Amino acid sequence: MKILLVEDEEYRIIKFKENFIGCSLDITKEPQEAIDWLSNKDYDWIFLDHDLSPNSYEAYKTGQLLESGTGYDVAKYLEANPHKSPNSKVVLHSLNPAGAERMRRACIKREVHVIPFNTLFARLIFNKI
Repeated sequence: MKILLVEDEEYRIIKFKENFIGCSLDITKEPQEAIDWLSNKDYDWIFLDHDLSPNSYEAYKTGQLLESGTGYDVAKYLEANPHKSPNSKVVLHSLNPAGAERMRRACIKREVHVIPFNTLFARLIFNKI
């Protein structure tokens, strides 16, 4: 299984690695790097976090969302490029509800699941998602 993970927190990255042993994992905290990979590779699963920098967290605390530098950039790319990883399942694992909703709306034509990270591995059963 080929998986793209867009995540910045080391603890979460470790949990993904522990739960996806034997899978091919491309991991980045940089939205542009994820977009570059998506332009050249096909993925079965795409996991997106919204907040990818300290600036994102500060904005979230004040009820704002950054316009760029978040998982939203990747979600917009997916929607604008339906021929890229067309059969992938997209999981929005952000703990930022407004950010997750914004990403969900951005890639509405895709198979999207909103599963906050704190419940992700308890709910992520591949034949039941």
